[in-house]
Amino acid sequence: MLNIEEDVSKNIITLLEDENTIPFIARYRQELTGNMDADKLREAKECYEDIVTLKHKAESTLKLISKKGQLTPQLESTISLACTLEELDLIHCFSLFLKCLLCLTPIGKQLANIVLHSDFDDERWIPVQSSFEYKSKENAALYEKLTEK
Repeated sequence: MLNIEEDVSKNIITLLEDENTIPFIARYRQELTGNMDADKLREAKECYEDIVTLKHKAESTLKLISKKGQLTPQLESTISLACTLEELDLIHCFSLFLKCLLCLTPIGKQLANIVLHSDFDDERWIPVQSSFEYKSKENAALYEKLTEK
């Protein structure tokens, strides 16, 4: 994990957005980067690019779900708090899976409604999960994959 002061990180972002190269920044902008070497600057650049990608994907995911009329405040909050692309994908897949459960069994409907209309840290759904009856092996495998820790 990078440990960079806020003003230094702002300077690095500005330099990168102005399309300066890592070798140029490392050599000629040392005063703005706290004398960071090229390797640490590359790591900072990768981290920044990951954050930008995550932000854009979260925005497009929110737009897509909202356009379908399926965005709940809880889902919006959870998507906005995602820290990695993997988390964002898992949240989106899990919300789609819950929507599918609404069409399956009464227990599936109960599970989906509780989770969709609750905060995701709400643990009321856990007892329901253990008694959930799968309609098919594919549903079971998907559920297992989506709930892996």
